[in-house]
Amino acid sequence: MGTFYQDWDKEIIDYDMYTLQGLDLRGPRLTQSDYIAYLGAAQRFGRYCSHPFPALLGQQLQLGTLNLGSGGKGPEYYYLNNPQSLDLINAANLAVVQIMSGRSVSTSVLQSTRGGRTGICRRTGKTTTANAIFYELVSGQDPRGLNPDFLPQLVAETRENYVKAMVALLEKIQVPKVLLWFSARSPDYQEVYPTGWLYQLNRWARTLSKGKRGLWGRQHKTHIEKLMGHFPHLVNRSMVEQLKPHCDRYVEYAGSPGIPQPLNTYAGKSLAPNIYYPSPEMHQQVYQRLLPVCQSLLPPG
Repeated sequence: MGTFYQDWDKEIIDYDMYTLQGLDLRGPRLTQSDYIAYLGAAQRFGRYCSHPFPALLGQQLQLGTLNLGSGGKGPEYYYLNNPQSLDLINAANLAVVQIMSGRSVSTSVLQSTRGGRTGICRRTGKTTTANAIFYELVSGQDPRGLNPDFLPQLVAETRENYVKAMVALLEKIQVPKVLLWFSARSPDYQEVYPTGWLYQLNRWARTLSKGKRGLWGRQHKTHIEKLMGHFPHLVNRSMVEQLKPHCDRYVEYAGSPGIPQPLNTYAGKSLAPNIYYPSPEMHQQVYQRLLPVCQSLLPPG
């Protein structure tokens, strides 16, 4: 699930990876029958964080930790591609379910192959990512993006499919569950669509630059960020409200203390700072918010 982070970050941090029922998981290793299951993406995994909030909660509550988080994963990953994870989740005392990215579901333009943002482009049949598809639409490389109605319809479809997938996952979880919003932003965001004249300008600029991305590529990336918002991409307050009734409790955290986060290798070499993944300070604050909620849902003693 998350071995690529261990490979990429081995000079910075050891995630204490291990395998359980065919799943590659981040430590601490699960060794006891009483535990909390944590579902989510890289934020749940805890990239660049030595003590992510699942480990902090396990230590404080004296319960095992089943950290099922992995980069780029969406709700479908847990019940379509890894049904054994549901058996582990439903054997837990409690499940904490992160609100994952909205770009992770299958739509009319993307067939998600692993329940995440990577999949097959339905137009070309090639392996791609949701971001790449949105880039082509915003830049005009995919001419469907020049239709001012196409992107709003795609966003609406994505959101509808995402809510259905999340509800399906939540309904399959039989133990008490906490829905968690963990982001640098609030759910209250409004997407911004590129205007028609901007589409034409981008198309002209691409032709003039003979297809080179350069400045125009950076502009398209900015437009995509305004459209999707920060993680969890495309998810807004209305979607959260539709999910809350399917959980026992809801915890919301929005903030970015500790960002940018300095990164150094074990050898002391300075690397580019982390500006995307939650910082240790953010994990600490989420732990503090989750602790009383989890305590209220766990049986006494």
